[in-house]
Amino acid sequence: MTVRKAIIPVAGWGTRRLPVTKTIDKCMLPLLNRPIVDYAVQECVQAGITDIYFVISGPATQLRSYYEHNAQLESYLDSSGKQTQLADIMPPKNVTFHYIEQDLADPRYGTTVPLWLCRDYIGGSEQFLVVNGDQHIYREDGGNEAKELISQVSLSGADGGIIGIPIDDNGLYQGLFVLKENGDLAGINEFPEPGDKTSNLKNPGFYLFSGDVMKIADKHMSGKPSKTGEYLVTDVVTEYVQSHKLTVYRAKGQYFDCGTLESWVRANNELLELTSTQN
Repeated sequence: MTVRKAIIPVAGWGTRRLPVTKTIDKCMLPLLNRPIVDYAVQECVQAGITDIYFVISGPATQLRSYYEHNAQLESYLDSSGKQTQLADIMPPKNVTFHYIEQDLADPRYGTTVPLWLCRDYIGGSEQFLVVNGDQHIYREDGGNEAKELISQVSLSGADGGIIGIPIDDNGLYQGLFVLKENGDLAGINEFPEPGDKTSNLKNPGFYLFSGDVMKIADKHMSGKPSKTGEYLVTDVVTEYVQSHKLTVYRAKGQYFDCGTLESWVRANNELLELTSTQN
């Protein structure tokens, strides 16, 4: 199986992280010494992705600048013998970045929107990744979750796949997997009741779809939103699995959600401890 495209949603005002996100894009906030979004990008690049579609709001100058060459800085690092740092700042090779702007004046919002906005860039039978830009799954063994998801989908003969994060309880989690008897995805319970034992897997927003999911996304965007007023990609997924096989890949790494101040601080502290111990 060949997967060459990935969609990374990073649009929005970042209201949960104001006031810092007034001037710094949320996806560019640091997780250790890299922007949060770069972990998703590196994951995709190492899995063989060559076209990354960022769904952005506004010019996203910080994001664009990060993935462009800075000739003056590169020259300085090279002449100073700082080769390790030079390698760290170089844009990924053989990767094209695309910037798809989401109109924040459009009252429709939610996780289906960035998927739908990329509908003209994905072929009907083409398989592609969708990876949230505010998370990271850390693998101490150096493994790559995206690559292993693609491999599992290929071996299973499924139409796509989804990564599930194992949890001990679900008291604080949204997006619990509903599983079929054979372990494939039957749907996603986005708003489980406290103590709901639907499954012990939660949804981090890490998918491998076939291009025909766009027809379902288009239909949902033409209809009514969920009870929260959002167009939720989990609703699209739940309909998608009625006619498509979606295999479930259980994450092997440690999951870090960076969407809130508390989770971002915790992620930085825990990841620093893990990587310091490793080094």
